[in-house]
Amino acid sequence: MAGMMQPARGVGGDYYDYIPINAHTIQMVIADVSGKGVPAALLMSATAAAMRLEANHERNLLEMVGRLNTEIHSVSDGERYVTLLLAEIDTQKGHSAMSTVGHNPALLFRAETAQLCA
Repeated sequence: MAGMMQPARGVGGDYYDYIPINAHTIQMVIADVSGKGVPAALLMSATAAAMRLEANHERNLLEMVGRLNTEIHSVSDGERYVTLLLAEIDTQKGHSAMSTVGHNPALLFRAETAQLCA
């Protein structure tokens, strides 16, 4: 996996991360805060911290995004919101699970068939 982020301004509310769970499982998160600048960056910083803490909890993605929603809402000013795509990939089982919360849907590219799936 590889990723790159280039903010439109010096600071902003974009976030992505890869969080290793164990030797064969990784979580990937892509998130965006509405708005720009320092207020968006501060909310995203809180989101990133909450995401890292959630990686230590139960592996149920729906419960995780529910807890994240509660945690983010508690520190939000009410004018901003966070969209999130959370995926967990287990290479040993060949399994992936994904949850999107207000974020654009992910695309899956299968290299062996050159097939793009929505």
